[in-house]
Amino acid sequence: MKTDLAYLTKDSDQWTLVLVELENTTKKLLRDDDFHTPYAELTSARAQVDAWRSFVRDNASNLLSSLKSIRQPCGYNSIDYKYVPIIGRDEGLGPQEQARSALATYGGADFRILTYDSLLRHFISFGHSRRTPNILVHSRDRYRMKHMHHLPESAFGYLSPSDLELTEDQKTQLKAAGYSMDAWSAGKLLAGKGKMTSKEFMNGLGGSNDQGSGDK
Repeated sequence: MKTDLAYLTKDSDQWTLVLVELENTTKKLLRDDDFHTPYAELTSARAQVDAWRSFVRDNASNLLSSLKSIRQPCGYNSIDYKYVPIIGRDEGLGPQEQARSALATYGGADFRILTYDSLLRHFISFGHSRRTPNILVHSRDRYRMKHMHHLPESAFGYLSPSDLELTEDQKTQLKAAGYSMDAWSAGKLLAGKGKMTSKEFMNGLGGSNDQGSGDK
């Protein structure tokens, strides 16, 4: 089963994987009647969530295995699943404010239905203060860096070339930023926020200590 995109977050004791489905912006949601009756498109979006839940339940072991390399550090923490279909526009809810509130009733503890307008409002309110995430694609038992929007932090300390595929342009950009990419490409994990080999990192610490001793 595929989703249009997913994102993985973590706090101190838990991971959260959010599965996102991007539906057409022109799909209608609620009828403008006394009961705000859902259109078939909205009912279908809810059915998609049920299908996701079934897939996660029946394939939990394989899913966790596919996430193992990027669930680092704290890979032993539990993982929670959330589901977000994004569908239609606010105008598809009808003119009544009650209809907009009614859409919230079609959500649940583990899923939420969003319109593209609500997503845009959230981005305008909060998006400018957040860093654009890097985009990975899972393929053939490893990940490929599709879009590198910022320099990875610590990732090369737990992801090896067998886990993560980079383009030559991406490697060149990382080299220019001080990452020991030749060593990483040869199979060495990087320390010091994922930029240096362990030897380079320890030499740097030694140099700092020597400098500190000389100042005393």
